[in-house]
Amino acid sequence: MENTYTYSLLKYKHSSVLGESLNVGLLVYFNSTNTLKFIYPKSLCRIKDAYDQVNDRLIKNYLKQIEHKANSFNNLADELLRIEIESDFKSFIDDYIFPSDGSSLQFENRILNFQYNKSNEEIINYLNFIYLFNSGDTKIDKEYQIAKTFYDFVRDRVNENYFFKNYEVKNKSGAIFKFRYAWQNGSLNLVKPLNFDLSEQRHIARKAHENYGLFIDLEPIANEKDFKYDLLVRRPTKRTLFKEYDHSIRLLERANRTRIIEENNIKEYSNDLIDVLSKKSK
Repeated sequence: MENTYTYSLLKYKHSSVLGESLNVGLLVYFNSTNTLKFIYPKSLCRIKDAYDQVNDRLIKNYLKQIEHKANSFNNLADELLRIEIESDFKSFIDDYIFPSDGSSLQFENRILNFQYNKSNEEIINYLNFIYLFNSGDTKIDKEYQIAKTFYDFVRDRVNENYFFKNYEVKNKSGAIFKFRYAWQNGSLNLVKPLNFDLSEQRHIARKAHENYGLFIDLEPIANEKDFKYDLLVRRPTKRTLFKEYDHSIRLLERANRTRIIEENNIKEYSNDLIDVLSKKSK
């Protein structure tokens, strides 16, 4: 009989309301060798680019746990487990690998296929290519890059009494939101990098709506403590996305207290910041 392999995609679902998902892992079982292999990207840039407020550390911990359990299975010689995995792959995953508990990470139903004399490694490479995990390994975290560009300009040139890193803001219910940088000049300016160099219109629109919603949520606190939002933004490189980008920028400008600084103006913005804080230090 031709050797087969069974696999199930692990998807990240940011919101049950949106109904969208991104591939973050793949669990593969080879019946010829009775072995499991779990593959996942080393970087979560695709998720972080698509959604704000992603707990990437927690997701990475889950991925490592799944990998550990798959590797542990390969060290067992349990005939009952082999029968279960081949008869009901989804139940096996729920019972031994990662339960379906309503979290943002969910395994999809299994897919069965033939190996056609290809090795396990060839199958893994093929699946890795098909589901684009390799691209995630080398993709740059563009919001980190924007933030680094800004910080490289101001590093060691600002008074730390007026300049803050990872500034935390609580809304009225106590939820905490972090801003990469903040600086004091009468008002407190919260600096937030936003990458709009994304692959599709819907990703740009979603990011704009999420941030607009954040600013509306924080409006009572912003009025009370005199916050302003300095948004360091990267434009999309695809011309077909310019219209959605412009619409998203206009939406963000409708939120009170926002200022848009496009990437090519970060140096000028940084120099103005340095001048203002230098005067406060005298």
